Amino acid sequence: KDKMIIVESALLFESGLNKDMDYVILVYANKKNRIKRIMERDGSNKKDIEKIMKHQFDDKKNMENSDFVLVNNKDFDNLESQVEFLVKVLNALK
Repeated sequence: KDKMIIVESALLFESGLNKDMDYVILVYANKKNRIKRIMERDGSNKKDIEKIMKHQFDDKKNMENSDFVLVNNKDFDNLESQVEFLVKVLNALK
């Protein structure tokens, strides 16, 4: 039975690790949601978060370089259903 290995990396393209992947899946959230979630998770301030984001590739470039894009602007259940569908797609591609 084939297995999937998932690699999480905020800097996948910047590090060049994408070249070692069969498929790249981008989990995208708009900037407003990302900042809000990071502030809630880490207690970071908006200014520091934006400074870090300036060193990352922009959203458009990340989307263009990804094989699949999951949009994570809603709740967890919405993202979970997208992941379940994508797993079916990936299994069909084996």
